[in-house]
Amino acid sequence: MLEKRAPYREAHIAHMKKQLETGNVILAGVIDHPPTGALITFRNLKPNDIEQIAQQDPYFINGIVTKYTIKPYIAVAGDPSVKDDLIKIWYCYCIILQRTIQNKKE
Repeated sequence: MLEKRAPYREAHIAHMKKQLETGNVILAGVIDHPPTGALITFRNLKPNDIEQIAQQDPYFINGIVTKYTIKPYIAVAGDPSVKDDLIKIWYCYCIILQRTIQNKKE
């Protein structure tokens, strides 16, 4: 996975930075080690908007990410030091980017 994503990583990071700059992404990161997917938490967007962002991601375009799931996320508890931020993300959407696991070694 790491080798396959290398040629597209810079473009993927730029794609995510654009979303951070617009305030659409709250946080993003990989799932597992080595990575088998990612979790990205969005705010102020509808599922259709998130779908467009996912489909424009260089990892998706180039087959590194082969499927994704968009789910609502509702913050119900959190550290008191971030209570003001929890109000901002009370209701947002998460996207889980996944790749197809193949039986052969990569």
